[in-house]
Amino acid sequence: NQNVSGVVVSNISTGAVYVLNTDYTLDAVNGIITRIGAGGIGASATVNLSYQYADVVTALASGGTSPTAPTN
Repeated sequence: NQNVSGVVVSNISTGAVYVLNTDYTLDAVNGIITRIGAGGIGASATVNLSYQYADVVTALASGGTSPTAPTN
């Protein structure tokens, strides 16, 4: 998903919450979470991940006299 927010990454066994920019990085626009090698998430770790996301909406200008709402 794109446009993610409210990201929480935690250890599946202990529930310990990992720290953004210490244990992982976040590209919120593209929805990409990456483990930081020197952080607390092990290379073969299984984690819980929760997040929210916003739908991507594209509106095109039609050249009319008033704006129109997206149709998706």
